[in-house]
Amino acid sequence: MIKWLIVGLGNPGLSYRNTRHNAGWWAVDRLAKSLGVRIKRNACGAKVIRIEDGDTHMTLAKPLSFMNRSGVPVDCLLKAYEISFENLIVIFDDIDLPVGALRVKRSGASGGHKGITSIITETGRDDFYRIKMGIGRPEDRDGVVEYVLSNPPPDEKKILISMADLAISATKTLIDSGFQRACNEFNDTNPDMDE
Repeated sequence: MIKWLIVGLGNPGLSYRNTRHNAGWWAVDRLAKSLGVRIKRNACGAKVIRIEDGDTHMTLAKPLSFMNRSGVPVDCLLKAYEISFENLIVIFDDIDLPVGALRVKRSGASGGHKGITSIITETGRDDFYRIKMGIGRPEDRDGVVEYVLSNPPPDEKKILISMADLAISATKTLIDSGFQRACNEFNDTNPDMDE
């Protein structure tokens, strides 16, 4: 049996639920819904659900720590469920990609994302799969924190939800068909802003 840990990054609390920075949570919630389950069990400081599908065992997780401490529950879950680090997939927002763009990546620096920085720090490794959801960058470079922690307007939210569904498809492709296939299929994705 192959075991995977699929983590969506976000911040806990009602005030953050609909913010751009919680795009990773949206994707993992929608993945759980597509599989007919809910993420509700508490383990390692995260909400989790474990699913068996043939020879594939997936643990979906939403860390309940704040973003800059995401690595603590991720490291704990990997150890507690004996999941190989090579089978870690992290889904998160990225301000360096345009709204609606999606990128599948493996390894590298954090790009300034505090959740990814925390995972690298706590695990001591950076060679994990990443599914990056573009949320765009504000015109005011000094307003990044306010931007990522604010709710997107309805038209943008619609695009981000569509992108969350693409992130689900990318995750399934990565697991079923491998990293290169996922890159080939999803790294040029950039939905029409007018749809």
